[in-house]
Amino acid sequence: MNSYFKYLLFFFLFSGFFIAGCHKDEPEEEITKKEASATTQKINGFIKEVMKDLYLWYDKMPTIDIKYETDSKAYFYKLLYSDDKWSYITDDAASFVNSLQGIEKTYGYSLAFGRFTNASGGFTGNYFAIVEYVYPNTPASKSWFYKG
Repeated sequence: MNSYFKYLLFFFLFSGFFIAGCHKDEPEEEITKKEASATTQKINGFIKEVMKDLYLWYDKMPTIDIKYETDSKAYFYKLLYSDDKWSYITDDAASFVNSLQGIEKTYGYSLAFGRFTNASGGFTGNYFAIVEYVYPNTPASKSWFYKG
């Protein structure tokens, strides 16, 4: 009877620990997100609409609620496709408008980029840049190595 009592005591203790461990979790409090200002939401909406119309990878853009995106620049980069190495966003409107009109702030040269290939045409993993053009009356045209 002594061993029966030990088994019975073990059973009740084990059952008590098991039942105590099986309690219903309290619902977690919802994390409240900070809502973006009305201006930021309009900017984000503009970014989203332009990208849906013009972006090469528009069909791969993630669905993100613009209501909670407080940083428009960060929102833009979240929308970019992982293979996109060319897209950027700027908040310097004057420089952007000037660039559309051909007015650039540069040192006066144009670069072309390429990559090296081996004899069979395979990519070697190395890149190069070539100065294509030096614009007249710029710092580049006045440099000691330019023989224009």
